[in-house]
Amino acid sequence: MPEPLRGLGVSPGVTAGPVYRMAAAPALPEDIPTVEDSTGEIDRAARALAAVADELNRRATAAPATAAEVLRAEALIAADPVLADAVTERIGQGRPAAWAVTDAMNEQRAAFEEMGGYFAERAADLDDIRDRAVAHLLGLPMAGVPDPGEPFVLIADDLAPADTATLDPAIVLGLVTRRGGPTGHTAILAKALGLPAVVACAGILDVEDGTVVSVDGDTGEVHPVTAAEAADVRTRAEADRRAAASLGGPGRTADGHPVKLLLNVGSAADLDGVSLDGIDGVGLFRTEFLFLGRGTAPSPAEQERAYAELFQAMDGRKVVLRTLDAGADKPLPFLGLEPEENPALGVRGLRVARSRPAVLADQLDAVARAAKATSADVWVMAPMVAT
Repeated sequence: MPEPLRGLGVSPGVTAGPVYRMAAAPALPEDIPTVEDSTGEIDRAARALAAVADELNRRATAAPATAAEVLRAEALIAADPVLADAVTERIGQGRPAAWAVTDAMNEQRAAFEEMGGYFAERAADLDDIRDRAVAHLLGLPMAGVPDPGEPFVLIADDLAPADTATLDPAIVLGLVTRRGGPTGHTAILAKALGLPAVVACAGILDVEDGTVVSVDGDTGEVHPVTAAEAADVRTRAEADRRAAASLGGPGRTADGHPVKLLLNVGSAADLDGVSLDGIDGVGLFRTEFLFLGRGTAPSPAEQERAYAELFQAMDGRKVVLRTLDAGADKPLPFLGLEPEENPALGVRGLRVARSRPAVLADQLDAVARAAKATSADVWVMAPMVAT
């Protein structure tokens, strides 16, 4: 790697170390077997997708709040009856279960990429579901994070939420991927873990395992360095982190103008380990995490407890709570919404609330009771009002 590489910095910070890549996902054999029992193949495919959904939900229970939300959303895709129907249709056309799952997921992936933006950056989620289901059907182990026996920079074509969410920041120093974007799950989870990350970095997969590089998650630069230089980069980065942790007091610009500092959170668990010194409140409380990965809506009492926990933590500060932001882009089984060709422009956000008034009424009642019982200055906003 004689020349520096440049991508898109999506999670701030600087680190350095040897690079190691994710192992390749299991590949389908070249010879396609003949389907002699289509009913049996349909059952095998259903059991494989159910196993993937179960595994993702299990990982979510042990993951931090932000990662758990992402994993539960991916589990919902694996359990989507529309996906099951697409797989069944292909098996009926003579495709074995593993090939049928691959075809159905690849078709959905192409549709996501065609929509671009937010949906294109979710393509890795579909790849992960496909690869896990195929590994299950072929009886092969799923590719995972390497274990080189030393702290390292993880490189990959792209990273699935199930892999990123369980990374150990003491071992994985940073992330660099060939694909991805600023709103993809690699970016979201890298920030939650405090890992410097660069995505959309062309040429990163040409770098040989063991090559020592520095990674700048602010500028998106990836440079070759010596082992001694890498150690110096990590020492300086740790000193910067300690200095930042010691900062406190109200937010202000360099010339003294006050700036309100407001958090973006999904639950009270997101505040774990966060110093609230100088924080003016929560600018966006995303409540959908409480609803994801469930067959029924949380009860008003459960919602009240979850909201009160965060309101109490804010103790007099402002909290802007966003009511349930769901729809075809974030499907929830209990809402009973029909699949849509373009979920980004369909029934979502406030449109869902108006079509399911009981869900909104329960949520607002829970918010009102939690606000009354605590000292937070609670505001409520509705999602997707003007778009």
